[in-house]
This record gives sequence, C-alpha cells and structure tokens, in this order.
Amino acid sequence: MIKIKKISGMFLLVSVPAIIIWSLATLIIPKPDVKLEVNHHEPQRLQKETVTIVSLGDSLTEGIGDSTESGGYVPLLKQNISSETEVGTIITHNFGQAGDRSDQILTRLKKDDKQQEEITKADVITLSVGGNDLLKVIKKNFFKQLDLTSFEKPRDSYKDNLKELLKELRKLNPNAPIYQLGIYNPFYLNLQEVTLLQEVVDYWNKGTNEVFLTQTSSYFIPINDVLYKGIDGQIGIGETSQGKRINHLLTESITDSQGKSLNNLMSDIDNFHPNNLGYQLIANEITKEMMRTKSEWLLK
Repeated sequence: MIKIKKISGMFLLVSVPAIIIWSLATLIIPKPDVKLEVNHHEPQRLQKETVTIVSLGDSLTEGIGDSTESGGYVPLLKQNISSETEVGTIITHNFGQAGDRSDQILTRLKKDDKQQEEITKADVITLSVGGNDLLKVIKKNFFKQLDLTSFEKPRDSYKDNLKELLKELRKLNPNAPIYQLGIYNPFYLNLQEVTLLQEVVDYWNKGTNEVFLTQTSSYFIPINDVLYKGIDGQIGIGETSQGKRINHLLTESITDSQGKSLNNLMSDIDNFHPNNLGYQLIANEITKEMMRTKSEWLLK
C-alpha cells in the first residue's frame, strides 16, 4: 500500500509539470493555418476529343475576299480553337453562300438535307446574316432621301426572318451555342462624310442583338469596331461627290490611285469583303466569345 502511494506520488510529480508545460506550449507556438477541403465526390467533366463547328450564312461565311480561297474566318477559327484547347479533332462545315439574305439562308436550310444533318451533329453553330438584307434596302431607296426611319420596317422584317432562322436551328439542334456575327461598315474610310452609313450599321446591329437577347445559348458578336477604321484606326478620307460615293458603294470598288483599298482590312478586289487579315480579326472575335462560353460546347 505504501509502495502504491509512493508510485502515485511520483507519477503526479512528473505528470503535472508535463501537462503544465504542454499547455503553455500550445498557447505560445502558433497553430498552422489548416484548411479542410470538402470532397463532394462530384465527377470532373472532361473536354471533348472532337468538336464540330457548322457555319452558315452569306459571303462573310463563304469567305469572299480571302485570297487563299479556303473559307474566310472558318479555317482561322479552327486554328484558334485548336491552339486554345486540347481538343484532338476539330471538324468544320461551311455552308456560306454569297449574296444570301436572311430569308434565303432560311430557305436553303429547310431544303438542304446535308445542312440539316450536319447541324444536328454540331457542337457549335456560327452565323453571318443581315448584311445583304441591309444592302437591299439601300439599293431599293437609292434615289430617295434616306434617314433612319427608312430602315425601321425593313429591320423589323429582317428580325422576323432571323427569329425564324434561329427557331429552325433549334429544332435541329437544341443545345449547340449559336454565335452570330454583326455587320460592319466597309466604306467608312472612303465615305466618312456619309455619316448615315455608320448610323444604319449600328441600328441594324442593335436589332440583331435584340433578337439574340431573347434566345438561350445564343451570342451576338459585334465586329464593326475591329474592321471599319482599318488596322491603324485611320481617319476617313474620300471623294467629295456624295452621289459618286453612294454609286461606288453599290456598284463599284473603291480604291486609291494605286488600285488598293483605302481600308487595309478590306479586299483590294472589291473594298467590301474582308481580306485575310480582316478574316483573322473576325475569327479572333468569335474565339474570344467561344472561350468565354466554353462550358457550353467544350465539356462532355
């Protein structure tokens, strides 16, 4: 009994100071900043190995002005997406046709089994539409006094056609995001004095954007600001005769004395369609929006 008491006393003699020292140490030594990570066991979504891009529309999609004749912005967009992602295979289908208005693009889509088939398999859909609708209004009213009110009813008609086109695309493919290019003013450097042209382009683009704001997974991509002043943001220069300037707009190429376009992003052939560099800038704008919304087309 005496031995047990001695052992207990010795234990207390040793353990009590140890406990006190340990307690003081925990107060003095700073605690590490430990963050607990909660694992919700959510499966990580992987990127697709193959992405299919289907492009339809007018001459901007066909690639008129592209000296390589390889399809304008479409192959450049393919290169951009390939460098920005780890997608192994990118498939593109180009159904652009020069001169088509919104109603004609819709008609072709409804009649073309190949287009319909590829759209159903698309991961991404790009559109260029509206420029020829606008040119039709300008040509029809060539000898009249034009102001913005002249474009109100034609723009409403165009917006109705665009809604029908988007409706048809959604019947074929409910999920693929749609990226619509705006229109641009290719004549700013030559016809800067005709300020109505720039106002009309802005007005028309605003109408397109209004339609797209009502759609799901659909995005309007303005391109006027990256094209209309050329690569250097030049100040417009042009002829003094308004009648001659407008006539050039509708029927002729506008070139300088050396036969080159005054806008170095437009083709020297017609000063209307983008050249190779212009198409690269267009592809870059589409790429930016696609990468911003990549969760809608890149992930499985």
